[in-house]
Amino acid sequence: MQGSNQGLPRDSLKYCIEAPLEPEAQTEHAAFVDKLNKGQLQRYEGSPDASPGEWQRLCSKASLFLNVANETVTIDTILGLSSSASSRAIIHLDRFNTFKRFNRQGTRQEEPLAAIFSMTGTSSIIMNNWSLDPLTALSATQFLAEKAAANMFLGLALYNYKNQADLPDLLKLNFIQYGVPLLKIS
Repeated sequence: MQGSNQGLPRDSLKYCIEAPLEPEAQTEHAAFVDKLNKGQLQRYEGSPDASPGEWQRLCSKASLFLNVANETVTIDTILGLSSSASSRAIIHLDRFNTFKRFNRQGTRQEEPLAAIFSMTGTSSIIMNNWSLDPLTALSATQFLAEKAAANMFLGLALYNYKNQADLPDLLKLNFIQYGVPLLKIS
């Protein structure tokens, strides 16, 4: 595993951001993915709907991996990564589908997810404690990606996100970072 004080190489940024079903979130999703693909923040490679094998390939080659609401990701998918082939940092946000009659709104992510990511060699993990609505998941990911592109440490980017004046207090408690907060794109 690389040293935790090294930067995140800008030539290996990846994403897997599942397209939401909600019409109001689809436009936001398309604009954000377009920014990532065109290199307006940084040059990212990725897919909105990756299979488990494609997800593993992207995650294994990433320095920073943005993962939002990819339902193909299970603990077995993560365990398929080796400690020498995993992203250095991951922003892993779960969201719910508002069209499902019985959705996972308010449920916690699987407890061992951060520990498993760290066992595969990931130095920094930003996650949410309970499911987010699609627009919030996209806006949080976009905020963090923009701050990372501006050469800000991931921990400071999350701190700035959580301290926005218009962010509800309950939402501020939803995000957590495990591991090394002092990683940035270099």
